[in-house]
Amino acid sequence: EGGVGRRRRGIMTDRNPLYNADAKKDFREMQERIKHMQGRDKKELSSQTEARRRGEAEWSAEKRQMAAKEKARQDAMLRQRIETAGERGRDSKQLDPRTEQRRQLAVERREAIARDNARGLPPGQANMERERIKTAGAAPRTAFHLDREVELRREQEEALRALKRREVALRLMNDSSSFKKTLAYIGSKGGRDEKALSGAVEEARCEAAERRADFKRAEQDKIKRENEEYRRKVAAAAEANAGDE
Repeated sequence: EGGVGRRRRGIMTDRNPLYNADAKKDFREMQERIKHMQGRDKKELSSQTEARRRGEAEWSAEKRQMAAKEKARQDAMLRQRIETAGERGRDSKQLDPRTEQRRQLAVERREAIARDNARGLPPGQANMERERIKTAGAAPRTAFHLDREVELRREQEEALRALKRREVALRLMNDSSSFKKTLAYIGSKGGRDEKALSGAVEEARCEAAERRADFKRAEQDKIKRENEEYRRKVAAAAEANAGDE
């Protein structure tokens, strides 16, 4: 089996497991044992690994049972909700009128939300407005009234945003005292309706237009005075030159 002193590529064959037959045989047996353990040979599987496997199997079975119970509970709740709302086998004579009214209102609200989504409104905005209006109201309204109130609220918010943009423009062209007066006037009109809002905007716009006109007249007067002064200087210089000649 390759005696002592025989060399191959400078390596002792009796000390190298790759070239020693006995060592190679032991190495192959060890690989077979490892392969059997990895292949879950029950005879060589340790008791700890087997206990852990049984525990995991029991926990998986328990989780499946819990999921089945939860699904059965949710199905029972759904069936009860459907029967309460009258979606299955509903008898109009025995159905509670308040339940029918709530069901009809829910259907209208879902249709209104679908229309808002089709119009491209921000997600959830129309729904929040509708919930706020419904909570503040005393009697249940239809989707038509809800849409009208949402549209009115949106128009008021757009007018308020336009007013804020004009306030920024006024800040750039007005002095600090006039701007403070404008802000004080606008701030005192909290909770105003559209007529008062448009009146405040119109007054601010007129004031800004008057200031622009005054500034333009002042610039024109300044240019006119400078031109007259230049003409006088030219005429005086011409007279002086004529006298010298």
